[in-house]
Amino acid sequence: MTTRTSHPGTKQLTRRMAIVMALSVAAIGGAVIDTPRLEAMSGAVESSIVTVQPTRVLDTRFGTGLPGDLTANELNNVQITGSIPTRQGDANVLADVVPKGATGVLLNVTALRPQAGGFFSIRPGTATGEPTASNLNFAAGSVVPNAVTVALPTAGAGVGSIDVWYGTSTAGATTGALIDVVGYTIGAGSGGGTTGPAGPTGPAGPTGPAGPTGVDGDELYERTVVVKGGGDSPRDNGGALLDAVNTTSGTALDPWVIELEPGEYDLSSQSLVLGEYVSLRGAGSHLTKITSLSASEVIATGTASSVTGVEVNGNAISSSPASGVIKIDDHDDVYLADLVITSTGRGILVEETNGTRIERIDIVAVGYAINTDNDVTDFVIRDSTIESSGDSAVDLSISSVAAVIERSTMTATGANQSVIRSLGGSAEIRHSTLISTTGGTVESDAAATEILIVQSHVEVADPFATQFTDGDAKCSAISGISTFSPTTCV
Repeated sequence: MTTRTSHPGTKQLTRRMAIVMALSVAAIGGAVIDTPRLEAMSGAVESSIVTVQPTRVLDTRFGTGLPGDLTANELNNVQITGSIPTRQGDANVLADVVPKGATGVLLNVTALRPQAGGFFSIRPGTATGEPTASNLNFAAGSVVPNAVTVALPTAGAGVGSIDVWYGTSTAGATTGALIDVVGYTIGAGSGGGTTGPAGPTGPAGPTGPAGPTGVDGDELYERTVVVKGGGDSPRDNGGALLDAVNTTSGTALDPWVIELEPGEYDLSSQSLVLGEYVSLRGAGSHLTKITSLSASEVIATGTASSVTGVEVNGNAISSSPASGVIKIDDHDDVYLADLVITSTGRGILVEETNGTRIERIDIVAVGYAINTDNDVTDFVIRDSTIESSGDSAVDLSISSVAAVIERSTMTATGANQSVIRSLGGSAEIRHSTLISTTGGTVESDAAATEILIVQSHVEVADPFATQFTDGDAKCSAISGISTFSPTTCV
């Protein structure tokens, strides 16, 4: 697709070419031809391009520019001019990249592993409704960049901003996105000299009529509770968070979000128990931290709830079967993403649930990093780092557990611990890395165990087949895993 913008360099080149052609005709034919006069397109602004050091102004992985991934078919306003969050190193830093008054911006835009194929449309920040053009198109799971030039509003509510639209026919799909600013356009003056000094201030005009009364702060949000992270202490912040969670409940038609400002939230020895259709959303795992000395769980989810963008520390979690920093027990359609989890016991406990999704999570636990039990179906883990220093990284306890693990790294560093332990559960592991420093890949003593490993790297101390103590357990490997022979365990 083509994004149109007025470009003085292009106009000058066109003018020069026209003059050369005019002179040539005059020399050949002897006629006198006037120098051509350029006219600006209706609605366009003649501008000059200014290049800048490429600067990242949107990174949904770290809450830069937007709090998280783009959701299908929604308006997403990103501020470009003035002091804005930028991604520098491993931190979000306020910086002035594009000055106020800029008429356009030159971007590199990247779609980052979308859940469904579709397109990006980058439009001025005053855009409304669905777009009629795209700037880049992509397939599900791909990483696709493109250069984009888009106009910036210079007045009104959307001044200095752009709209990023993820268009797809798959409702509810999400995608990561990156945007880097590489230049901007600024309105060109009539001459090539520097701007002269400002003239004297004119007399003040008459006072205009008073505007309408604004809404109260709390009325700016619908079904959103904002918890401030700037209290007198982390314990005060934790108390405010507990109050918000304990007084918020939702339904399928009336879901709620609890939004956490940056800060540390100390729950003492208590736990957060999310109600159904209530989601907890932090400002990013590097900005929002939740801690608790609870021995059972730090966060217990509800049906159709989600936890995103926080660091969760379980400093007193035990390794008992009923514990975990985050517990998903008898609740369906739970979503966990962009989390950092540390635990003195088990990391995430999942049991009696359908439709759980885990994405972009880093877990370091002493016990099982992920522990499943009893009737867990449609369970998917993607793009995560899962590590245990005392047990297997992933535990599939019962035959009714079915999991898919993609593009993830699982590591077991405990003595003689396998990467995966199964008492009959099944799993498909694709495009992942499995590491055990002193143990094997899979440990199982149940005939119902079925493990499929596809296009993955396996680095273990013991041969794969010796970890199966039941002769009827099944495993298979595809695509050249060097540390074991697939035929020995089928």
